[in-house]
Amino acid sequence: MTKQERYTDIGIIVILLLIVFVPTTILFFADGGQIRGFNEDQNNPGNPLNTDIGGYIFVPVEEDIVPIYDDHEIVQIELWQMPVRDALLMIVVSSFAYIPPSVSKIISFIYLTSGLAFIILYYKISGKKRSPNSRREQIYQYICENPGKSQQQIADAMQISRGSLKYHLNRLQDSDEIHQKMHGEYPRYFPSHKGISDKEKVLLSLMSEEKDHLFFQTLLNNSGITRKELATTLEISEATVSWHLSRLENYSLFSTEKSGRELHYTLTPETVAAYQKIVSEELPDQDATQKNKE
Repeated sequence: MTKQERYTDIGIIVILLLIVFVPTTILFFADGGQIRGFNEDQNNPGNPLNTDIGGYIFVPVEEDIVPIYDDHEIVQIELWQMPVRDALLMIVVSSFAYIPPSVSKIISFIYLTSGLAFIILYYKISGKKRSPNSRREQIYQYICENPGKSQQQIADAMQISRGSLKYHLNRLQDSDEIHQKMHGEYPRYFPSHKGISDKEKVLLSLMSEEKDHLFFQTLLNNSGITRKELATTLEISEATVSWHLSRLENYSLFSTEKSGRELHYTLTPETVAAYQKIVSEELPDQDATQKNKE
């Protein structure tokens, strides 16, 4: 979101707040349910008012006065005697002529809560309308294209500070666009809309680390491999092999079969199927990228 878009949203929210709070305040603090000049109660005129103007004293008249207009006496008629249009107008207007104190406070509460709900809804909707070139949108698109990355990997790829990245990641999680899953000691980030299974999330996290991916590939290509054979193939110590195996064992990625004194390690069918699904979904994207380069 650009600064101009942010300022526009702030301005709209301020206007909405004024629209909500001003009428609410008037209704809530109306004296006796009356707003002077707007909803006078004819049955509660208040204290008599004596006014001295130019030596003339004006006092309220309590006797009945017959109004006359153009030398014709104005005759009071019933509502049902009025034309339909005038009757409907009278019904609508008279309903607002007086608002009892209790009703005015109820109306102000309903108006306030509905107004605040509308403002919150607008804020959430406007927060999702991001510019395609905004930093948050770029981070979101990167996670969609590269699920399972850690904060450091995203920061390095996007060339952004960890503090700024963490802020955007939190906002994206608040809007339920991404979610995180712990892998070892660090969280990995995934798009919420792709429906990635827990097994696939583990594999994507492994594949994002070069050494973990190489170890997994060795198990995949050498079903029934032993601990010693893993150490020889990868040119690492058996202690390092044990460390990798213990991590994979936490996610139930392989099964073991004992033959003599040796344990043979084989990836489970569910793990292989999840890996093949990931690879099959990634290949079309890579082919499309290659075609675009050509």
